[in-house]
Amino acid sequence: MEETSLISKLESSDSRGLHSLYTHYLQPFSDLTNPKKTKRSARANDDQKTLARSLAKKFLPFLNRALGILPKRLADRTKFGGDGDGEQLALEFFDIYRLCLDCLGSVSSQLLCKPYSVHVQRVRMVHCLEAWGRLKDAEAECFWVLERFKEIDFGTKSVESERNCLLPNAEKGGHDKEYGTLVVEIAVTLVKCLSTSQSKDGDDYRRIIRLVEELRPWFRVLDASTYEKLHRVLVTYLGRCAIFVVGEPAFADEDLARSFCFTTMAEYAMSSNKDDIYKFARRICFSLFSLQDSTATFIIDLLICVLDSLAHEGKIVDDASDIVYRPSGLFAKPPPRNRNWVP
Repeated sequence: MEETSLISKLESSDSRGLHSLYTHYLQPFSDLTNPKKTKRSARANDDQKTLARSLAKKFLPFLNRALGILPKRLADRTKFGGDGDGEQLALEFFDIYRLCLDCLGSVSSQLLCKPYSVHVQRVRMVHCLEAWGRLKDAEAECFWVLERFKEIDFGTKSVESERNCLLPNAEKGGHDKEYGTLVVEIAVTLVKCLSTSQSKDGDDYRRIIRLVEELRPWFRVLDASTYEKLHRVLVTYLGRCAIFVVGEPAFADEDLARSFCFTTMAEYAMSSNKDDIYKFARRICFSLFSLQDSTATFIIDLLICVLDSLAHEGKIVDDASDIVYRPSGLFAKPPPRNRNWVP
């Protein structure tokens, strides 16, 4: 099928079956996207490079057009209808999206761009997956990209410990602010996905604690404006996760809840908006006072964590007159019990 016809169908099609047409048209990429797992000779490697160069020259304009259309179409759910057929059509579009991204990635060595630039397109797809509530798929794509980031050669010394980390090491590539912003954006997206999904799997929250700890050096790479924007989003969704973990009866692991709250309070303490930590602390305190099945030790530990953080903040802010800790202000009236609370 002609390239123009495929693009036209992608822009306006409301029926299924388009994925098979794209698969057929992009079949020449199969030798690159699904290489045989055998040791190749130098000649075979040269042949692969020649093939990649040829495919890039022929298909790159088509891939760029398709990847420009797909996020726009998937951004408007109303155009897919509200029934099961609309959902299935959207899933087919996501399959086409992945196919085009895989093809683009297979020829990335032939492109005049930074080594991580092709992954910007995949992050755009992640946000589309979020919009469609495909949170597990979005998380999987985020972790896939982070693994690819670890493989990038920035011409700096390899960091051995990176293998056991969720994020690439900031010592390798941290000089590039655009790259740093992308790493932080992906990590923040993972926290947002967990908050939205309200997973009851404790391992998901333990992984986020690790992620936040590894993320701190990356925030130092960002300029002030980008830092403030992304860190505010991070603490907002961390706060939602913490409230859920503390107040959810399904969580019997008090050590996890304690660790998650400690991590969240530490991030709030670094927020540029000092009011946020007080709003979050107030919410946590009321969640704790409403608990019936938790041990007194657990409740006291979290209260001490909250009050210590507030006391520390009261010492370091320049003008504490409006936000200094007052028991009557902290516990005066409980906020609405809303899982989607935003500080």
